[in-house]
Amino acid sequence: MLRRAVAMVVSCYAVFSIGTLGCAHVETRRVQPNENAEGVHFYRPAPYLVRAIKDDKCTESIVYLPEKSEEWTMITHSGLGTVDASAKLADGWNLTEFGDARDSKIPETINAISGLVSAAAGAAARGPGAAPACATGLFKLTYIDNAWQLPSR
Repeated sequence: MLRRAVAMVVSCYAVFSIGTLGCAHVETRRVQPNENAEGVHFYRPAPYLVRAIKDDKCTESIVYLPEKSEEWTMITHSGLGTVDASAKLADGWNLTEFGDARDSKIPETINAISGLVSAAAGAAARGPGAAPACATGLFKLTYIDNAWQLPSR
């Protein structure tokens, strides 16, 4: 009887221990301000419009810089099983790949559309032979009301 009771306690403890270990997984979460979080840190990218004058033409391109208010961390947790996570950081801050690679071509599409719009607007506004009139600089793009917008000056 005592043997059966000991075996039951040991079995219950083993089941409880295995149940509390959990499965191996990767956790991705936002880092709170002033938090010293473990793991691989990265920032969400924020799109910026770069305007410059090159060869008497107004040029525009999209670049991505770290959004310092959007710090994230990736932590692997062991448990039952193994975790084989792979991540690729571009420029040391931008998570570009996690497990598999995807390419949406969104930056290239935005760049092409902004180039067409600015070229058409510039040609219509200045007429033939006039110098381009564009505000050069770095401008953060924001997504408001289902559209990308430049900051108003």
